[in-house]
Amino acid sequence: MNKSCLVYKREQLGLSQQAMASLLEASTLSVARWEGGKAMPRAKQLERIQVVLKMGKREALAKLQE
Repeated sequence: MNKSCLVYKREQLGLSQQAMASLLEASTLSVARWEGGKAMPRAKQLERIQVVLKMGKREALAKLQE
């Protein structure tokens, strides 16, 4: 996974690392480590990342409000 892809999508959606972590059902620390290239997501987390990468801004914000 390209770390800049995750950062770009998070910024495109207007989300903080904390909000992105909530969407991915991960910790904020994990998101920061993935974005910084210090760790790689596990298989289950990669599946969630793929779903989020396909989301639009409205869909992401709606999901956060659930």
